[in-house]
Amino acid sequence: RRTLRTAIGDRRLDAELPGRLLNWIVVGSTGWVRRWSQTTGCATGLQSQVDALNARVDALSSDVARAQSAADAAGATASEARQMSSGAQSTANQALNAANQSQACCDATNEKIDRMFQKGMAK
Repeated sequence: RRTLRTAIGDRRLDAELPGRLLNWIVVGSTGWVRRWSQTTGCATGLQSQVDALNARVDALSSDVARAQSAADAAGATASEARQMSSGAQSTANQALNAANQSQACCDATNEKIDRMFQKGMAK
């Protein structure tokens, strides 16, 4: 039993001589004819398909660039919003501090008034 092994891509083609040899020759020659027709100018339809594909790739590339630009703008806006919220938080903290100090002042004034009233009542 004699076999002929040849590598085609990732596959192995086993052809037993003579039974499968003819099939192997036909499969191999089909690829050769396709390559020969492409090199001899019979591929104008294929070239138009390649051109159309290149045009689609260019269009998709510009779409990707626009999407990237939009994403960058959104990132910049988010960063600006983060900075603004940080400033607002700082202002809110200052307002809370001032309110706490004001409340402490009011509490101290009320205590003084209460003491004065108690001294006046005690006399």
